[in-house]
Order: sequence, then C-alpha cells, then structure tokens
Amino acid sequence: MPHWMKKTEQNCLNMNKKFPGSKFVWKDGSCDKIESFLDSKEYFYHKKEKLDKGVSDKSTDTGYLDIRNANYLRTVYLLHILIVVPLFLLCCIGIHYEILGIDLLRILGWLLLVYMGYGLLKSEITGNWNWGLSNIFDFNMKQDRRNSARLRIVYIFHLLIIVPLLLYVNYNKNTNKQIEGMVCILGILALLYHGYSYWKSETEGQWNWNWS
Repeated sequence: MPHWMKKTEQNCLNMNKKFPGSKFVWKDGSCDKIESFLDSKEYFYHKKEKLDKGVSDKSTDTGYLDIRNANYLRTVYLLHILIVVPLFLLCCIGIHYEILGIDLLRILGWLLLVYMGYGLLKSEITGNWNWGLSNIFDFNMKQDRRNSARLRIVYIFHLLIIVPLLLYVNYNKNTNKQIEGMVCILGILALLYHGYSYWKSETEGQWNWNWS
C-alpha cells in the first residue's frame, strides 16, 4: 500500500477518536461513516437531553453546544451590562438616582439580598444549580450540580460584598465617598466579567462553562 494511502487510512481511523459518537471505516479507498442504531434507553436519554446539549457541529469541531438556560443567562449578562454597570459607574462621579426619596442603589441592594439569598437556598436544597425563572418556585427538581462551584461563589459574593455596600450607600456621610469608590470599582469589574461572559457564551455556544 502506498505511503500516502496509509496516511489517509490512518486519518480516517483517527476520526473515531475525534468524534466518539460516530464510527468511521476505511473501505475501497475512501473513508465511510457508519451510523449505528441506538438502543431504546440511549435513544430516549439523548432525546431528553437534546435541549441541554444543543446541536453538534462536527464540521467545525465545536462538539456539542450547551444552551441550557441560554435566554436566562443572556438576560442576566445584558441586565448587568446595560443597567447595573452604568448605575455603578455613575458613583465614580458621585451621581445617584432616587425613587420615592430612596437611593436606587439601596433599592437594588435589597432586591439582591432577597434574590441571591433565595437563589442560594433553593439551589442548595434542590441540588439543582441550573434553574431558570420559569421554575423559580419549583423545589421538586432533579439534581443538576453542574457549575455549582461557580454559582455558589456568585451568590455568596453578592450577599457578602455587593449587598452590604449598596445598603450602606448614603447611610453615613463620613464614609460615603469610600463606599462610592468601592461601588465604582465593582462597576468596572462587573463590566469586564459580564462583558467577557456574554461574548464568550455567544461566540462559543457554551453558556454553562466553568472558570477552569
């Protein structure tokens, strides 16, 4: 067998490692893909997980896209980028907005306290860390601990760092400048993190990625 043909045959066999879900064989001078039938259990498992894993794009070697809760996460990222970040950055120049005489940042602090506290409690109790707003009150969910480490840190960071700062805004005039400076820095960090996360998720189709 010519050297170039051996190389081509080896490339064909290597496709089995590259795409474990398919089988490729070298036959009559060409590389053929053989589709195997799934047993009933595997068929229904893949059918159930179809929305979780997304679409396989083997032509671009991107593997399975992970679009679980993509709309929810997209909303979170854009909410931070378009609303939260501008509010925080206004603190860099000492500008605040009020609703009914209450600083908007303090209102946001109370909302975060309720939502982040509830979200952390719900996730720990149910063992499901990938729920969306549509099942926010559902405590009978199947366990899904993917991304639990990252999301637990997000909840705790908001509860221990961001919420106290926002609730303390305009509470003490002697320390308000320092608080405004910290909120300003958080605005910059939020822009970098949520901007990068949104870009990465949209471009790669992986919405449930880990920091690692």
